[in-house]
Amino acid sequence: MPLPEQTSVCEPWPIDWTGDVSGVEFDLRESAHEAASRVLWSLTGRRFGVCRVVRGPQPGSPYPGSCGLPPSRYEPRPDGEALWIDGENPVVHAVYIDETVMDPSDWAQAGKWLIRLADGVWPKNTWASPSALMVEMSVGFAPPVGSAQAVGEMAYELLRAFRGDSCSLPDRVTSQVRQGVSMEMLDPASFVKDGLTGLALCDRLIGSANPARLSTPSRVISPDLKGWRRA
Repeated sequence: MPLPEQTSVCEPWPIDWTGDVSGVEFDLRESAHEAASRVLWSLTGRRFGVCRVVRGPQPGSPYPGSCGLPPSRYEPRPDGEALWIDGENPVVHAVYIDETVMDPSDWAQAGKWLIRLADGVWPKNTWASPSALMVEMSVGFAPPVGSAQAVGEMAYELLRAFRGDSCSLPDRVTSQVRQGVSMEMLDPASFVKDGLTGLALCDRLIGSANPARLSTPSRVISPDLKGWRRA
């Protein structure tokens, strides 16, 4: 089936702490790191972040063996056996046939196509047996330049608020954290005033990565496509 809409940041973004956290408990640092990543993922339009997924073919695809939505006319199919891969910026790590990993020399990735080499063929009608063909891959785009420092700034301010220290977060966020609200449950909307956080590095990142203050990635729909595609 097609890849679902990304609903989380998946892996925390890289972090470069803006203050000394050497004496802070590891679990608390990790919670702040994850919360900051989620907040900035949301405020930059939910367009960045890499997720590792395992997917099989899409039922009913007119392209036998295709993994996800079939290509548009602007995606020429390579010569030979090729498997269409759905997802933003896919990077294939492994291919499994009947739960056995294929030799990497037997396939090659070319953009959104997975090509079977050495005159091999992909299994057909595999939706009847989900384990017959599976692709393990990463999808999504790496966070933009400068995100590590912005994550570090947000995470450090969250830590200060949680410990009851003076911080630069808005009062409504500070009160939430001090009242014991789990940082995993913080609503990114509580950080926003006109789409910004009030933190210099964070707002610089948001302004450059999401100047229109979009809450989700933009999309287009076309009669030539059999489903929604991200712009």
